[in-house]
Amino acid sequence: MRPTIILLTAAVLGIVGGVAATFSELGFRPDGGSLLLWDGGLGRLSPGEIPKAVVVGGATYDFGVLHESGEGKHTFVIRNAGNATLVLRPGGTSCQCTLSDLKRDKVPPGEEAEVEVTYKISETADHYSQSATIRTNDPVRPDIKLRVKGDIRRDIWASAPAVALGQFSAGEEGRGEIALYSLYEGPLEIDAIDFLETESAKRFAAEAIPLSKEELEGEPYARSGVRLTVKAKSGLPQGPLFQRIRAVARASGERAEAVGPKAFVLPVTGMVGSDFRIVGRSAYFRADQNLMPLGILNERFQSDTMSILVQGPHRASVAIEVAEVDPAFIDVRIGKKKTLGDGRVVQFPLAIEIPTNTEKVNRLGGEATPYGAIRFTTNHPEVPELVIYVSFATLGPSP
Repeated sequence: MRPTIILLTAAVLGIVGGVAATFSELGFRPDGGSLLLWDGGLGRLSPGEIPKAVVVGGATYDFGVLHESGEGKHTFVIRNAGNATLVLRPGGTSCQCTLSDLKRDKVPPGEEAEVEVTYKISETADHYSQSATIRTNDPVRPDIKLRVKGDIRRDIWASAPAVALGQFSAGEEGRGEIALYSLYEGPLEIDAIDFLETESAKRFAAEAIPLSKEELEGEPYARSGVRLTVKAKSGLPQGPLFQRIRAVARASGERAEAVGPKAFVLPVTGMVGSDFRIVGRSAYFRADQNLMPLGILNERFQSDTMSILVQGPHRASVAIEVAEVDPAFIDVRIGKKKTLGDGRVVQFPLAIEIPTNTEKVNRLGGEATPYGAIRFTTNHPEVPELVIYVSFATLGPSP
């Protein structure tokens, strides 16, 4: 049994030694006395002397509202409420905060040090919270996180992310409004207005009218602004609108010189309704966009059937023809006109076929790869044109 006793004795002595070392490292003695305190790597402390870091006024500062093109600066004060010299070192910062050099990195008991934190606005959100860290030799508070927060107010901003025209018939004018606001008292100037979808741009118009004082009262922080009215002329094809407006606004007035022109690119949304309705056989057909998504085509041919339904007083005399197909190899055939049900609706069956072995094509959608389009002309007095969009890609001829 002697070897076992020796091993147990060694284990007990090891545990006691480890506990003693831990007490020593943390600055405690088993008899209640004080040893050198651990200080976060910023120097050793004498027995019984402990620095104490206190942030006067709190470690968080609210800037309130900052302008989009501005910055915020705040000076935090750190007091040493202990009985040993407080050592301060710069730590890390979040990406938009800058911690200036510490003017005083050693603070005697009872004295203070100033730390300036600068926040430069580079965020797109309306609210922010950023921080900078100070390292200390205070064993209770080795890190001080100084935080700044607040709201960001744009120099120029829009009341909505899009101009909504709602639903209107092809025989009438569509209309929608949006407001642009400025923080500055001088008039908000509109340098340019453009419609970016050139194919239908001539069917849209826009005008900017200054907002009255009463209209500005409903928008916090706004001192000037304009109402941007967008009109869609009659005769647009039935279905959803595909248009974007670009408006370049410029602030004026005191302190506005530093604010350059700002361009807003806003979708123009709406639905042109009429006596016509396009129905797809496939469950994937998107009626709200008149879009037939076929995806990547691998077979020799890809075909689908659809219908154009017509109601209203002109249904019996209406005629439909294929006017243009893009790309040209899409084969579109209009079937014989049929009367449905009690005669209130007539149907034009459509057969659409895409040969996949002709050439490599990407028309899945986007600026460089726009949807394919099938355009129809009609003799309807209010709906002279219809468009069906096709999203697809082909891999080219088989090897």
